[in-house]
Amino acid sequence: MLIAELRKIECFKNNVTRGPTDTTPNGVRSSSRSTRRAWEVASVGIADRARDFWARISPRERGLVMIGAIAAPIVIAIWLGMAIGDGLSNMEARNDKLRKALTTVEYLKVRDRSSDRRSARRHAGRAAQPRTYLANAASTAGFVLKATTPRSPIARNGFTTSSVSFSASDLTIDQLKKFLQEIRDQVALTSW
Repeated sequence: MLIAELRKIECFKNNVTRGPTDTTPNGVRSSSRSTRRAWEVASVGIADRARDFWARISPRERGLVMIGAIAAPIVIAIWLGMAIGDGLSNMEARNDKLRKALTTVEYLKVRDRSSDRRSARRHAGRAAQPRTYLANAASTAGFVLKATTPRSPIARNGFTTSSVSFSASDLTIDQLKKFLQEIRDQVALTSW
């Protein structure tokens, strides 16, 4: 009996199904009509609930709801503005530090170039005479070099390399250590 009554209803005639996807009489499935209906039902339900809520509350509460509806977006906008402002302030502080660092690096670079030129002029004579380095280092270490022989200078890539061969005998390990350290220190002072 229930089945007979259901067949009298329009949607159950001719095996046409209605549901999430509608089947039109020509057999094509379409979900747009059912989706539209679901949306309409939901929006009508929400509108009805809002209307009922509005009618239920007192005029004082309506005013408070209106103030809240206006104040909430304003508070959110102010909060976002302050967050963006703080981020920009932090970026500006970091940029200032980087600017100071770059200025310092540029200053040091210019200063080093000028000091390199001055030290090159000051040590130009000493850099070309390795025999002097060796004699000074030997006297500091406490011995005398024997048989120093300068070799011919070699020019490579715009630089001239000078070298000297020497012989030393009867050296202690401390004297040799002091001699090599003195050579290292003198070369470090004149190299640029």
